[in-house]
Amino acid sequence: MLNRKADITPIGESQIQIYIDDEPVNVVEGETVLSAIHAVQKNQIMQNDYKANLGAYCGMGICHSCLVNIDGKYKQRSCKTLIRDGMRVTTMSNRFNDMGIKDNQPLVTSADFEEKVASSDQPESEDSNVN
Repeated sequence: MLNRKADITPIGESQIQIYIDDEPVNVVEGETVLSAIHAVQKNQIMQNDYKANLGAYCGMGICHSCLVNIDGKYKQRSCKTLIRDGMRVTTMSNRFNDMGIKDNQPLVTSADFEEKVASSDQPESEDSNVN
């Protein structure tokens, strides 16, 4: 069982249980998934489609840096989702990796972008100027 080490106040006796990365965690009904994740001191909670590991940034649903898999559904905002008894939360989950859709490489790398920009700055050859 994951231990809650980062609570500001004791969680009391009215606890339910969820699973974070297949480990049971005692939580309080009414708290968010993100608060439970932070209470067990997990900081990196998602991997985006460009293979960058992220932690929650704003905590209020705007930045999309707290997306986790909840009960098999990808890209759920942990900061806006309230705890439910028995809920299964998977952090660092990326649907592209998990489903084998792609090898998790960026769609466009910065080098590809720079090459495209550099080539667009070149004057066109005379052969390509057709009236």
